[in-house]
Formats: sequence, structure tokens, C-alpha cells
Amino acid sequence: GLRALARACEQEFQLPNALGTMSTAGRLDPLIVRDALMAAGRPAPSSEQIQSFVTAYCGFLREELETTPRKAVLPGITQLLDLLMTRDGLGVGLLTGNFSVSARIKLEHFGLDHYFGWGAFGEDGPSRSHLVPVALDRASRLGWQPAAPDHVLVIGDTPLDVECAHAHG
Repeated sequence: GLRALARACEQEFQLPNALGTMSTAGRLDPLIVRDALMAAGRPAPSSEQIQSFVTAYCGFLREELETTPRKAVLPGITQLLDLLMTRDGLGVGLLTGNFSVSARIKLEHFGLDHYFGWGAFGEDGPSRSHLVPVALDRASRLGWQPAAPDHVLVIGDTPLDVECAHAHG
């Protein structure tokens, strides 16, 4: 994903090595792109520029996924998701900093897309912590019983994921 983001930055904004040493773990993709541009002294991208960027990024992402064979679903993830899907009253959504379209590409590539009926994505809020209410609203619109944010379990692998979980109790 990072290689695809960097390639799209180079193609769309003429910024080679745009991500440089920037920390991207747990961050929202739109903010990563904005910060890369700002670090290069460029203005924040327009919505049209972001749309063009996302299109290029998704093309590069598909390419990277097909040509990088060592990428795989971690052991136990599919079994965990299968188990969670059998629990009555338990909904499984996706909360990610990825653009919604790139998240779907990744999930489809690894055969995980059918586990997540709703979610919240990088373009849905100004920070990761804003995404929990968005995901809950989408779940509710799909017929799930409304849940208080402090009844949501956020599973992640970065400090920003933990910060997001703490922000909602």
C-alpha cells in the first residue's frame, strides 16, 4: 500500500519519495497525502486532485498486490472472523484509515470483503477517532441495533487505533 501511495504521489503531484520518513501507521490516507504535499511546500489538494490521486493509487495498489507474493492474511484472522460471524447480535464492521475504495481492493484481494458489511474510512472524518460514530451510523442504517460507542471493540495494531478506542470508552 505504501509503495502504491508513493507512486501515486509521484505521478499525480510530481513528488518523488513523497512519503520519505513520514510516519503513516494508523493515519488516514487523505491526511497522509495532504501532509506529504504540505511538507513539500504545496497547497492542500483539491477534491478533484484527490479523486485523480485515488484513481491512480488504486491502479498502483492492484499492481502491487498482484506482484508482491509475500503478502498474506495473518494466521488465525480468517478463523477469528468466521467465529465472530456466528455470534448472534454481534456485528463486524471495518474502521480503517484507508480510502474506502482502496480498503475494498485490499479486502477483495485477500478474500475478506464478505466479512465487513459496513465501515468507516479515511475520507469519513478528520481523524481516526471520528470514525467510530460514522461506522455505528452505517451499521444502524443497515438494521443493526444502535450501540453506544463504549460498547464497541476497536481492534488495531497501532497507537492511533488504541487512541481511537480510548476516545470512545
